[in-house]
Amino acid sequence: MEDASCIVLDDPSEEQVYDTIADLNSRFRYAVLQRLDVPGAEAGQCYIQVWLHDDGGYIVEHREGGPDRHFRVRLAPAPGPFGNEPVARLVWSWARPGDESWRTAVAWQPWSGDGLPDP
Repeated sequence: MEDASCIVLDDPSEEQVYDTIADLNSRFRYAVLQRLDVPGAEAGQCYIQVWLHDDGGYIVEHREGGPDRHFRVRLAPAPGPFGNEPVARLVWSWARPGDESWRTAVAWQPWSGDGLPDP
């Protein structure tokens, strides 16, 4: 896992994933988690990344191979001090081998390179 401050975590724990998402801010806006244990995955093409939007919401993308396997979702800001919890839970689910709940937890859309919809 790597964040915008260039901190790299090899095989991060659940707590480290949650802390990294919680630490996103206007200076350090993104984090990327890459899977290296996926058989047949193209180098650098199996990841999930999170971007903190100006309004406090998140843009989350995941990719599993070529451009046809690149998806995104825009998550509205959640109220309260633990508003990042749903995002951290989604990222942790993606990171855990065998946990497929992240696939249906949000309405993923194919990534097309254009603007994202409003939350």
